Amino acid sequence: MININFAKTEHIQLISEIELNEFHNEAYSYNTLSDMMKDNYLLKNNDNIFEISNDDDLIGYIIFHISDDFTDIFKIFVRDNDKRKGYATMLLNKVIELAKRYNSKKIMIEVRSNNNNAISFYIKNNFNQISIRKNYYKDPIDDALIFERSL
Repeated sequence: MININFAKTEHIQLISEIELNEFHNEAYSYNTLSDMMKDNYLLKNNDNIFEISNDDDLIGYIIFHISDDFTDIFKIFVRDNDKRKGYATMLLNKVIELAKRYNSKKIMIEVRSNNNNAISFYIKNNFNQISIRKNYYKDPIDDALIFERSL
C-alpha cells in the first residue's frame, strides 16, 4: 500500500545515502536530515521531509519548507525504477495541499537548467519560470532556473 508520511527516523540513513549518491556536493548530510526530523509535525516555519513508501519500502521523498508567504521545495527524489509512475506528483500534491492549508500564496523551486526531466515535470504541474540565477550551481557550473506556482 502506497503511503505518504513524515520521513521515518529509520529511513534517514538511507535518505542520506541517496543524497550522497544522487546529489553529490548538493546533498543534505545525515546530520542535517536528522535535525529536520527533530521538529517533525511542525509543518509551518520548519524544514520537513515527507517520504512515499510501499509498506516500509522507501520509494522517494520531498524536502520542503512552508512559511507565511510561500512554500519552498528543496528537493524531490524518486528512485529510478519507480519514476514515471506518478509518485513525484503525489509528493508534490501533498505539499500543495498543506501549503494551501497554511495559506501559502505560492510554491517555489529552483532547478538546474540542464535538468530537462525536472523542468518538464514542473511545467506539467503548472509552474512557470520566473527567474534565472547565472552560474548558481558549481561542479559542474550551471544556471538555476527559478519556478513558481501560485496557489
